[in-house]
Amino acid sequence: MAENGSAAGHTARFNAYKNKGRDIEDLRRRRVETSVELRKQKKEETLLKRRNVEVSDDEPLSPLKEQNKTLKESSLRNTHTDMFNCESSLLRPASTGTIKLRSRDPFDYPIIDPNYLHKQEDVDLLVRGINLCKRFMSTSYLKKLGAKPADRPNKFCADHKYDSDSYWECMVRQKIHTIYHPAGTCKMGKVGDPTAVVDPQLRVIGVQGLRVVDTSIMPDIVSGNTHTPVVMIGEKAAHLIRGR
Repeated sequence: MAENGSAAGHTARFNAYKNKGRDIEDLRRRRVETSVELRKQKKEETLLKRRNVEVSDDEPLSPLKEQNKTLKESSLRNTHTDMFNCESSLLRPASTGTIKLRSRDPFDYPIIDPNYLHKQEDVDLLVRGINLCKRFMSTSYLKKLGAKPADRPNKFCADHKYDSDSYWECMVRQKIHTIYHPAGTCKMGKVGDPTAVVDPQLRVIGVQGLRVVDTSIMPDIVSGNTHTPVVMIGEKAAHLIRGR
């Protein structure tokens, strides 16, 4: 079982893409999250609005209002100032979870263990992403706009020096949350693969007359929202069933 992870709520979203080697692939799969405060801008100098990025003029922080109280207390300095977030999404986590039968009763709830952040490399990548976001915030143009971090030290990580890698690792472990889209619980694979549940025709291995057609058949989670891929899976399954 794999699932995308991120932090909800943003006024504007930026993707980081420059790096070398393996980092390029990592950055394509991840976005960075933190809050940044901007001084009030003249209409003609507001870069975000000119470029038609996701910005709300009336309530720039409205997407954040649904977050839990603790997150808001640690992140928001002034609810009446313009802000944007850099978001980090671990689109292809190295950590995987499990889903198991609780009993022989088909109506009994399964035992689900998402196993988030089990592998240290997932945490390390998110911390690297936060550091990349800090570099982005220190660019000359954002300094010109008066951008500055809006995050405050979080009480859950008070034992760590604020803004250190260990502090952000603590924050990742304390504050990360899912953006849903679980996938891969009924992996498609070859007959004989002990980890496969369905064959390339989406038929449940060892069961007659049963197919699975949803994101659970993905051998690997996609680098993005699962809606479009699952539409494709459904269309392909329809062709398979019709024999086309």
